[in-house]
This record gives sequence, C-alpha cells and structure tokens, in this order.
Amino acid sequence: FSYYLSSITTSEGISISMFYEERPDNSGDNRLTDIIISADLLNKKFHLIYNDSPDYGSYTFHSLADYNKRYFLSELQEIFVNGSNIDTLKYQFDYGSLENLPKRLSYAQDDYGYFNGQDNSTLLPAGYGVFGSYATANREPNIFYKQMGLLKKIEFPTGGSQEFIYGAEPDTVTVKIDTRTEVMIYGVG
Repeated sequence: FSYYLSSITTSEGISISMFYEERPDNSGDNRLTDIIISADLLNKKFHLIYNDSPDYGSYTFHSLADYNKRYFLSELQEIFVNGSNIDTLKYQFDYGSLENLPKRLSYAQDDYGYFNGQDNSTLLPAGYGVFGSYATANREPNIFYKQMGLLKKIEFPTGGSQEFIYGAEPDTVTVKIDTRTEVMIYGVG
C-alpha cells in the first residue's frame, strides 16, 4: 500500500497540491500528473506528461510482464494563471536509446544498477562463493549500455536546450577474502 503527498500549506498561505493518476502497468500504484501552486492572485500549475515506453528488450527479466514497463517524463508544462491571463511554457525531455533498454526488472545490470548489456539469469555475481553455480552474473559496468535511458537533453520554452554527457564511475577494487582463515581473538571480558 502506497501513500502519496496530496498538499502542503505554508505559514505564508501558499498552497501546493499534488494530483495523481493510476499507472498503466496494472501495478496498483500511481504517478504524479499535476502540481498546483496557489498564492493570492497568482496560480501556477505544472502538468507532467509521460512517455509510456513499451516492453523493450529481450534480456532475462522478471516474469510479471506488467511490472516491466518504464515511464519517462517527456514534457513538463508550466501554466501560469494570473487573473484572466493564461500562459503556458513547455519543457521537453529527451532520453538516450529508449528502444534499446531491457525490461525494467532485467538482470542485465552492473554493480551500480545500470544496464550493462549482459544476458544474466541472476543478480548474483560470478564467483560469489556460497551460492556456487547460481552465482553467474556478469556485473561489470559498460559505459556504452549504461547511457541508455539516461536524460540526454532538455529543451526549454525559450528555444534553448541543455545536453548532458555522462562518464564512467570511478574504478572500484574487488577484494576477495578467504573465509576459511582461522582468526583468534583475545580480550578481557
């Protein structure tokens, strides 16, 4: 069961209301559609429009098809209402290679949770001792795949835009510990 914030009222009398719609993936959950800010004569509304991408990808994924959908914010409309005047500003959002993404609950992910292009059948990394033959996942990062689905560009109502360039995360070091080592602990107590 989920809880959703429906309103905020400040001590200055500003009211912020949030509105939701049911997600189209039959999850029983909702997604934010509108935020309305009211203060004296000035009212502002933010309307969120989503790209309901289909079930892309063929990588191993969770068996419940409805939970494999992804939603990307494609447009934000900022609507000003001042008396009888209404003005709308639109912000557009573009994402990298949505059509190449795996299903949302795919096991094709690196240690950071980003898509890595591997057709894993588990999230347990290969060589993860106690799980033996079940631990077969390649969790290595891949900068080519991990950029798929990330925000690439925002187009502003003024005609300008902002593009985003992503880099790899810092290198990590994996340390293997031999769990069969005997350790003697001495102390008072």
